[in-house]
Amino acid sequence: MYTKALVMSLMVGVGAVCGMLHSPGISSETAVPTQFYESCIVKMIENCESQVALLHTSRSANLRDYARVQAQMARFLQAEKEMLLNTMIQMQLEPKEYKIEHFLNDRFYRSLAK
Repeated sequence: MYTKALVMSLMVGVGAVCGMLHSPGISSETAVPTQFYESCIVKMIENCESQVALLHTSRSANLRDYARVQAQMARFLQAEKEMLLNTMIQMQLEPKEYKIEHFLNDRFYRSLAK
């Protein structure tokens, strides 16, 4: 009986400490989503440019076409960076990298369709 109570109180204590350690990480990330959004855009631009550098001289026509699309995407992200940031802030987009990448890809391909 005594051991069971000791184990339960130890588990509650560990859970409380973990909860306290985890909470500031969440609040600091959501407090400044603009910086996170901007860093994701910059990272995506860098990824596009590295793909272009790698594939623009490929012998495959499909890979060269992909490199051209990536170059267009990098130019789009650089030119529309402020508009994209403002839109993400207005939408209150959750600061998760995969959601931001999906949003940026969606906006880029919609701009191509116009």
